Amino acid sequence: MTESNVAPRFKEVVLIWWRFFWRYAFILTVLLLLGGFLINWLSGICYQPKVFFLASLSYGFVLNAIVSFFVLKFILGRKVGKSGLIVVPAVFKRNEPEATEHKVSFGRALLTWWGYFWRFVLLAFGIGCTLGALLVIIGEMLGHDALKLVKYSPYVGNFTVIPASLLVFTLLMWRKEKKRKLDLVRVKF
Repeated sequence: MTESNVAPRFKEVVLIWWRFFWRYAFILTVLLLLGGFLINWLSGICYQPKVFFLASLSYGFVLNAIVSFFVLKFILGRKVGKSGLIVVPAVFKRNEPEATEHKVSFGRALLTWWGYFWRFVLLAFGIGCTLGALLVIIGEMLGHDALKLVKYSPYVGNFTVIPASLLVFTLLMWRKEKKRKLDLVRVKF
């Protein structure tokens, strides 16, 4: 088995991101729906609107963090389809340049996930605020009522996950070698 570092092109970044994103989006959607049904059912039994509102907000954020960690842990160190590419935390290649075993420990996966997650939260928040403001500004310029346009803000918020996640993967893989968080390795058997 031989291996070599691969300078990531945008095609590889999108390939790795998609490998992460479709699993993340599917699992998160299913768990959010199940949790939403449960919270809705519980709110019918005991009427505590403030408690259930806070529970639903924190549930979404915490679940987002947990699902993104386990999906990222799942893709680290595994071959990407038939391409022979393996995504590893960058320190693997810096600390052990001849390493052929790509088992990622829980601690290393946690550090890599943290590098992804805080950037993702900041970018999603920034993109969401920008798009939400643009929605209202452009709507008012076109003669629509701004308060009626605010009802579309959850859709804008849901959409921001896609570019934020892709931008974070791009940042993690395209930086200078010493600052890079994720490396691509091509393995040939």
